Amino acid sequence: MGVDKYTGKKGTGYGVDYSFKGKRIRDRVVLFDELIADYEKQDEAKKNYHNERYYIDTLQEHSTGRGISELTVLNIERFRTQRKESTTRAKKIRSGATVHREMACLRMMLNKAVKWS
Repeated sequence: MGVDKYTGKKGTGYGVDYSFKGKRIRDRVVLFDELIADYEKQDEAKKNYHNERYYIDTLQEHSTGRGISELTVLNIERFRTQRKESTTRAKKIRSGATVHREMACLRMMLNKAVKWS
């Protein structure tokens, strides 16, 4: 079992190669960065694109190089707690509404990923 980088018709990607009940299984690993790129293509037409872009950048900064399957409830809870405890660029306490909007953006992205799969 291992994660392998491959180049195919759809470009470069990563896959997991393992054996289950005597059968070789190859699954493609979707990276969070790929989801963000696809979501941004759909998202540019929205009115609040610039606001959402900020939330997307924050999520991408935290999740770069991770697969979607690595997103667990624990990871998301840690991210949310970390964002609540951090300060803004103006050295003020981050509001709960900002963190809520970041979580809403993540939820929308994951819902889109389910629809696209």
